[in-house]
Amino acid sequence: MLKQSWFLIWRRNCPMNKPNHAISLLFLCYLLLFFSSCANPLLSGFDAATIEHPTPTITKVTITPTQKDNKTDSNIENPLKVQLAKVQQIMAGMTLDQKLGQLFIVEYLGNSYTGTELQYMVAKQYVGGFLYQESNHNFDPPYNSISSVANFSQQSMSDAQIPLLIGTDQEGGLVNRLYVFHGYLPSAAQMAATGKPQIAYNQGAMAAKWMKQLGINADLAPVVDVHI
Repeated sequence: MLKQSWFLIWRRNCPMNKPNHAISLLFLCYLLLFFSSCANPLLSGFDAATIEHPTPTITKVTITPTQKDNKTDSNIENPLKVQLAKVQQIMAGMTLDQKLGQLFIVEYLGNSYTGTELQYMVAKQYVGGFLYQESNHNFDPPYNSISSVANFSQQSMSDAQIPLLIGTDQEGGLVNRLYVFHGYLPSAAQMAATGKPQIAYNQGAMAAKWMKQLGINADLAPVVDVHI
């Protein structure tokens, strides 16, 4: 039925029926784009060993800010303005595909990287990042060691033209994705029950140090959970 519908539309725009050849040419181009978009790029013979690393369109940005924060000492540069200027310069050099890819944070199954769909998405589709999840078997042997996960993170970052957000859910209590590496951590409710903010600060600083060792630079925590 679909093929018949396309055929009837084509006949109505065919050069034999209308003198306007431009309409027919435009329609045939549309058909070509439609059917080519149905192809799965992951099945097109992707080979990790042949990944090319073209010169990125994004170059390292060196910024020498001149504006000062009027609310602080005139000799101190406003770090927020520095970061904003850096982001604006990076985005100015990005393609549309790169901007779209940056909207996605993905998960993956298993603990392999080379030759996988994750590598394809990082190297070719410019995803913004990915999440480590124990439930996805990301930390199954031999990736149950800090060095193995750190190497995984480093390899994926080297394939990315735009630095990745590599994250996890490290909250403590029942949501402790890095248990295999560092064991138990108290939950937010348990820390709050002590009435000592320093305890929460210390645990946050410790978790940040652990994640840095694994190559993780983003944590989906803390969160506000209400128990009913």
